[in-house]
Amino acid sequence: MTKFKLALKIFGGLIAIILLLALLVPVLYKKEILHAIKNQVNSSINGKLDFADLELSLFTHFPKLTVQIDELQLLSYVEQDTTTLLQSKQLDLELNLWNVISKSDKLDIVGFFLKEPKVHIKNYTDSISNYQVIKVSEPSESSNKQTQLMVEEYGIANGYIVMEDLNGGMTI
Repeated sequence: MTKFKLALKIFGGLIAIILLLALLVPVLYKKEILHAIKNQVNSSINGKLDFADLELSLFTHFPKLTVQIDELQLLSYVEQDTTTLLQSKQLDLELNLWNVISKSDKLDIVGFFLKEPKVHIKNYTDSISNYQVIKVSEPSESSNKQTQLMVEEYGIANGYIVMEDLNGGMTI
């Protein structure tokens, strides 16, 4: 019976350490995670992504990792015009935790939810629009593998979309 009690204590200790890490990592590394996300995204787009706050949680939708971004704003610098492409009170992402931990080529976004988004799309010419913010780069040998993006569910609450066609002089 003592081996069983010892194994139970070890198992309980491991569970306690995992729960403690799940609580502490988002709190201790919040600023680093926030800056890393902003820098990584801003270096790969023709625009600027900004947000007020970022929350990470394993407990909101366990076993999924929940990322909550508050006061999201995406500016587009396409065609030398600074347009607010997207502004949202809150963006919630539910990610498959295992894919995040294992650094898989497949990013499973289980849920994608926008609260009070304002989207402003501008078409400048037949082939250029302000939503084309991702920088085009030359393919390299290390980028031969393509990352897959899978979204299982999404939601938009209390939002609107404005579409401006500058070529045709039409606004919807």
